[in-house]
Amino acid sequence: MIVSFFRNNYQTEIFTILLASIIIWLGGFNIDFPPLPSLGVAPLSSPLFSIEHNWITSVIALLLVLLESFMISSIAGRFKIFRLTNLLPSLIYLLFMSFYQHFLTLTPALISNFFVILLLYYLLELYSKREPLLFIFNASFVMGIAALIIPENLILLLLIWITFVIYRSYSFREWAASLSGITVVFIFTASYFYLADNYQLFLESYASYFNNLKTGYPDISHQHLPFILVLGFFTLITIPRMIFKLDETIIRTRKRLNVIIFLALISLLVLFINPRYWEYHIYMLFIPLSITLARLIMSIKKERNKDWALLLIIIAIVIERVL
Repeated sequence: MIVSFFRNNYQTEIFTILLASIIIWLGGFNIDFPPLPSLGVAPLSSPLFSIEHNWITSVIALLLVLLESFMISSIAGRFKIFRLTNLLPSLIYLLFMSFYQHFLTLTPALISNFFVILLLYYLLELYSKREPLLFIFNASFVMGIAALIIPENLILLLLIWITFVIYRSYSFREWAASLSGITVVFIFTASYFYLADNYQLFLESYASYFNNLKTGYPDISHQHLPFILVLGFFTLITIPRMIFKLDETIIRTRKRLNVIIFLALISLLVLFINPRYWEYHIYMLFIPLSITLARLIMSIKKERNKDWALLLIIIAIVIERVL
């Protein structure tokens, strides 16, 4: 019933997403936010740890979440993964991004996701470009910006290289261009710290950050456990299903879906590389999972079972609010 009502028409989809966003984020407009876990080494995250988080930052964050959700659906429609008017990935992304009440504000993860979504767009667009160097530079550039927000995003360079392999692109120029954008970002950042007489501190901070990474499992509290169980359930169903049962007959769509799959796998890898900041890293997983879960829901024949997939996420969010 929920999914069928949601798919009545495009205007209904937009109205449902906007209404759901207001209801879910209403709690973020009137609570006292605790201090965010600090990523002191990340230059572009620093301002978020010093500002006062209140209803204004929650409104800005909600608008950014809505923008990102529509970007994901636009990408899925543009590259023939869904119909152009199918906004189910937007709804799922909105639900995922609302799972933690104390993160209903501007966080590094929220801003980082904006650049990761842009990275995904550039990588999916590469397949149709005869001269892809500009798109490769743009992908590398936005990845570099994302790394200034959350340092572990540097691993997304691996996603760019995996995309080359998926597309069977082995030109030296393209592989070299994958380093150009992040090099430009680093040069500008290093120049700024050099002029501010903090260059040595900048290098030492990054070196210390990565040297002290401790791999392992995230320490998940009982408050988040219901949502994590639901998320893990859908991850174990949707990702392997797409890997082993990818039945797309159109080659370009199949290759682009492989890029999305590897984004999900890399997102899972980051969770275990630095579990200390798992609250930030898990948000990147929501990008590919909103697409893969939407595909799973659309493939289910019984409408009642489609609704249960969404209800599980909603119930997990309600439990987090209660706990």
